[in-house]
Amino acid sequence: IRDAYRAYETRDREALERLLADDFVFYAPPDPGIDRETYWERCWPNAEAMPALTVEQLHWLFEGIDVAVVQRHPQRLYERVA
Repeated sequence: IRDAYRAYETRDREALERLLADDFVFYAPPDPGIDRETYWERCWPNAEAMPALTVEQLHWLFEGIDVAVVQRHPQRLYERVA
């Protein structure tokens, strides 16, 4: 999974093509059950519009956590600590 995500994140189509099975089927709400050829035609051109996620965020998605609402704490810089 990490290699496939890395290929997607870096837009390395050749690497992803080597990883996907010939009978690959892609499922997403707007594209339920499309074949490999349709995936390349419909989804791959949009790869650049997809936000990059860390592996940790990808795991959160698999666990059902809404990544869009998760925010990091703001960075705080202190001059002194008493």
